[in-house]
Amino acid sequence: MLRVTALFLLVAAGACASPIVWTLQGVTFADGGSATGSFDYDATADVYSTIDVITTSGSTLTGSTYAVLDPAQIPFDGPTQLALVTSNAADLSGTPTISFFWASGLTNTGGTIGFSGSLTSAEGMCTNATCSTVNQSPASYRIITGGSVTTGAAVAPEPASFMLVGGALGILGWKRRYLPSIGCRGKTNSSF
Repeated sequence: MLRVTALFLLVAAGACASPIVWTLQGVTFADGGSATGSFDYDATADVYSTIDVITTSGSTLTGSTYAVLDPAQIPFDGPTQLALVTSNAADLSGTPTISFFWASGLTNTGGTIGFSGSLTSAEGMCTNATCSTVNQSPASYRIITGGSVTTGAAVAPEPASFMLVGGALGILGWKRRYLPSIGCRGKTNSSF
């Protein structure tokens, strides 16, 4: 029973993953602007957080700062898509929005992922209060032409996971040292 408990603790400790920091790298727009910044993504929970994306001015749009998930796109945000707006105002009409579509899904193992070749990653302007539609006229819409999103290797487990593993190993060691084991015929095999 004790071994089963220790094994459970070891498995539970490995299941606690921290979000991965993903960083935009070499992201350029067709109008000469660029995008930089980062965000956290936990693929296990499918949750984006700590968003800090900045775009620079080009010939079509001026630069903007993004830190909020697009409320109309949250149901669709996931490992291959992220849509952002500049504020959490009740009416987003006329405010900037940016959408990223990656060639493959973001994971908790890290790596470098380019943009999708079939879905258009772009920055534009919200046309309604919830930003469920974007103005795609040439005067207010610019397409991402290059770049990727990248991260280092997976983040190490947080200290609580190490404590769980250490506790489980400690229990196993204590059991082996101080509790006698039972032999095949019910006899005690103690080394005391």
